[in-house]
Amino acid sequence: MKEMIDIRLPRLMDMNLNEITRILPEKLSYELTLMEPSTATLVMNRSEAAVTVGQFMELYETYGSIGIYRIEKVATTYKPGLWDRILQAVGLREATLTVTLRHAICTLEDGIIFGYHEYGGTGVNLQSVLTALIAMQPTPYWRLGTVDYATQYQYSFENESNLLDAILSTAEPIADEHRWTFDFTASPWTLNLITASDDYCEMRMNRNADTVKVDVDRSQMVNRIYPLGYGEGVNQLTIATVNGGVKYLEDTASQAAWGIVALPYPDTTITDAATLRAVAQAQLDARKEPTITVSITGADLSALTDESLDRLTVGRMCRTPLPDYGVTVLERIVSVRKTDVYRDNARAQITLANRNADSVAEMASAARKAMIGELYSQGATNQYAVHFADNADASNPAELSFYVDENAVHINSVACRFKLQAFRGYSKGAASGGGSTSGGGGASSTSTSSVERTATVAVSTPTDPADGSSMLYTGNANGLVGLHSHIYSHKHSVVAYVTIPGVTLTVPSHTHSTPNHSHDPVLGIYKGGTATGVTVKVDGNIVPSGAISGGQFDAIPYLSKDADGKITRGTWHDIEITPNANTRIVADLHVKTFIRSITGGNY
Repeated sequence: MKEMIDIRLPRLMDMNLNEITRILPEKLSYELTLMEPSTATLVMNRSEAAVTVGQFMELYETYGSIGIYRIEKVATTYKPGLWDRILQAVGLREATLTVTLRHAICTLEDGIIFGYHEYGGTGVNLQSVLTALIAMQPTPYWRLGTVDYATQYQYSFENESNLLDAILSTAEPIADEHRWTFDFTASPWTLNLITASDDYCEMRMNRNADTVKVDVDRSQMVNRIYPLGYGEGVNQLTIATVNGGVKYLEDTASQAAWGIVALPYPDTTITDAATLRAVAQAQLDARKEPTITVSITGADLSALTDESLDRLTVGRMCRTPLPDYGVTVLERIVSVRKTDVYRDNARAQITLANRNADSVAEMASAARKAMIGELYSQGATNQYAVHFADNADASNPAELSFYVDENAVHINSVACRFKLQAFRGYSKGAASGGGSTSGGGGASSTSTSSVERTATVAVSTPTDPADGSSMLYTGNANGLVGLHSHIYSHKHSVVAYVTIPGVTLTVPSHTHSTPNHSHDPVLGIYKGGTATGVTVKVDGNIVPSGAISGGQFDAIPYLSKDADGKITRGTWHDIEITPNANTRIVADLHVKTFIRSITGGNY
């Protein structure tokens, strides 16, 4: 006769974790895993309770709770007939529910990291990174508890498929064996990252082990690894700068035993060389030997013996001696499976594995990298600034031109900033100079140049040449920068004999010449006025005044576009700033693009 074993009934809760009722299942099976969220399947009569997806259920074993699970799927099987009609008389129905559950850690999959984010780095430890990530969960089911590691690696995430993958991936650079553990005794639940313990249980043939299967597989082995991070082509991140100029990591002991097995290890989400090296080292440590997987079927005797040595718990080391074959296996339990908890609680299947990376990298990397691989455009972010300063007026705008490379995958931003200053000149005038003249006229001229010039002008006879007044003659000297004047005082006397009825007076034509002379410039900076307003055009498109704030505006909406609505590449773009008066304009243009770099060198 089998000894009766007490197991608490599952506790059904709503989405706010309020208890609804206890369930009396017909059957319960589960698979507790170290690498992925554990799963369970429960079969119950439909009349037991109104069970639906999204609710939570706490499951129990002989030794207590095995955690809280969320209902992911409910399948109903109806069996109409005589027995169904009989059951109706006692308030039951001949219909069963098959309920599929996943460990409550899956609630973190409800959140994503949208866009690009960076966490960690020098001065920021892993505890702070995990706190920031857990704060992003849509519903606060979890809080962070113990973190045994104070690493300061840098993590970057871009459009992460779900928050759980991002959180689990933070442990990838940790070379030590470690575990994620869960505490459901209070709400919010607690998530811990701790160092894996070395305490062990034992499975022995002819006691609690029926069969033992050992698989040795070298297909995933690597003992020389070439880490590759963010970027592509000649700009892709390597570990050379933090690894003595060497771009790979290796394990010479493994190479001596198995030969050299080289493999690239790309993780384009990593932008920091030190983090890349740590992640690659963890991968190398986990994969430098052939994979050993041990599958054991046997009995879980812990409920009968109450001995710790018989407790088959995920994460514990398990010692399995096979004296008849001269082999003793000591590896960590990565899964425990029971097919019928209530009818045959002792029957169990356990799996041991020697690769600690299975609990970290393999759990998060496959789906995570596949998703990111589709979303990433490999290249390099390029930012450059164009500086401009010049005078302008209403007829002569300030013109700023910049070129967009034809290899630009994305144009992230084109931001322009400008300010108005007083108009600026660089000479104040010219010194005065002397001169002489002869003849009947004079001329005037000014110049800001020190080069000698000659001016010749023609004058007409004054109306009254006998009045002795001074006459001013002005002329434009060929080649002079500006106008200046010379004043000459002279008069003409004419003696006329008058015979009535008429007289004729004739004054012959004549000219006055100014000899060659020069004026020395007066150097200095002249400041004029400042404009009160401007008009801005980008590729001929006027930027509305409302789009300009504090002398800053986004040029993206006004840049010329191609037929697909993309900013034109491989061409010049122009920005014109036209003031309403003489002024000096100082401007800066900041352009950020994402460039493919698959050609050229690395200088």
